[in-house]
Amino acid sequence: MHLIDGPFATVDNEFTPGNPGGGVPATKMTAAWCNALQFELKNAIEGAGLSLDKPDNTQLLQAIQALTGAKTAKDACMNGAFDVWQRGVTFACTDAWRYTADRWRARADGTGGAGTATVSQVATTVGDLPVGARYFLRFNQTNPASVAAPRLEHTVEDVRRFAEVDRCLSLWLRATGAIDVTLLLIQTFGPGGSGDVTVASQTVTLSGSFQRFHVSDLLPTVLGKTINEGSGLVLALQLPSSASFQVDVACAQLEPGLAPSTFELRDAGAEEARCWRYYEQSYDPGVPPGTVTYNGAVGAYEDPPTGLGPITLGQRFRASKRIVPTLVWWNPETGTQGEIVRLAGSPAITNLAATPNRVTRNHTGQPITSASAVGRFFGQWTANAEF
Repeated sequence: MHLIDGPFATVDNEFTPGNPGGGVPATKMTAAWCNALQFELKNAIEGAGLSLDKPDNTQLLQAIQALTGAKTAKDACMNGAFDVWQRGVTFACTDAWRYTADRWRARADGTGGAGTATVSQVATTVGDLPVGARYFLRFNQTNPASVAAPRLEHTVEDVRRFAEVDRCLSLWLRATGAIDVTLLLIQTFGPGGSGDVTVASQTVTLSGSFQRFHVSDLLPTVLGKTINEGSGLVLALQLPSSASFQVDVACAQLEPGLAPSTFELRDAGAEEARCWRYYEQSYDPGVPPGTVTYNGAVGAYEDPPTGLGPITLGQRFRASKRIVPTLVWWNPETGTQGEIVRLAGSPAITNLAATPNRVTRNHTGQPITSASAVGRFFGQWTANAEF
C-alpha cells in the first residue's frame, strides 16, 4: 500500500490541510498515490471475480461481501446462475407446469395444447457470459404451442416484500434466430387471494449472441389485497406461440432500482442450501426421481423383530420447508413411485406400498408395521414445498 509521501506530507505519511496564515502549505496529491489507490480498489474487486463496471458504485461493497462470505440483500432471485439442478439436467415439458432447474418451472403450452419442449442444463463457453457463470438454461420448443404461450417462471416468496419499491429484473438471453420474447413482473397473492397483477412488461428481440435485457418499474401497493400463503413476485419469460425455437437463459437477477448492476455470482453450495427450503430429495443432486439406485436412500433395520411395534423409515430434512411438503417415496430397487423395498425373508425382495405420514416441515417418517418389520428397509424420497 502506497502511503502519501508527496510534497508537504507529514513525516508519518499523513495529509495536512496546511496553514495559509502561517505559511504552511497543504499536502499535494501525487499521480503515484492516486494510481496506487485506484489499483488497490481494482485488485480487490477483480479478486472477488467481478468485472469493472464504470456506472456501478457498489462494486467494492460486493467484493467485500463476496470475499468475506457476508450476506447481501441485493439479489432476491434464487438460482439465477442456474448452478442448482437437483431433479435432473434434462426435462421433457408439455402443457403442464414442470420444475426444471431449482426454483424455475416451465411449460410448453396451455392446458390441452400439443406443444412440447425440452429444458436442459448447458455448460457455458468462456467469454459468453459474466465471469464465473458455469451454466445456462436451454428452452428448446420442439412442437409449437397451440393454446397458450410457452413460459419460464420463478416465484420469489412473499408479495409484501415487493410493494411500493423499485425493482429490476435482468437476464442474459440469446436465440437461434431473431425472435421476440416478453419479460414480466407479476404480483401474485396466493391460492384464494386477490387476482394476479402484471406490474411490468418489456418485449425484446433476441439474436444469436447473449445480450442482457431488463424490465423494471415501481411496484404497486398491496393495501386492500387479500394475501394468502403462496404469495410472491413472479419473474416470467413469455416465449413465442405457434413456433419452434431455441432460447438460452442465463444470469437472472432481481434487485432494487430501475437499472441492472453487475451480476452477483453467489457460491453454488450456498445457493443449493437456499433452494432446500422449496425442494429436497434423497437422491444425489442431478439424479431424477425414479432412478434405480440405492445411493442416498434412507434405511431402517429390524432383524430379528423386537416385537415393540412399528419401526420408522425416516430422515430429517437439511432445511425447514416453506410449508409441509408433498412427500413421495420411491423404490430404489425398481424406481416405482409410492413404494419402499424390504430386503430379507422369503422372497428376498419385497416391494411395499408407502403412503407418507408423519411429515412435518422438518422431517419425514414412514412407519412400517410389525407384520412386515423383518429385515432391512430402504426408500428414496422427494419433498416438494414449491409454489
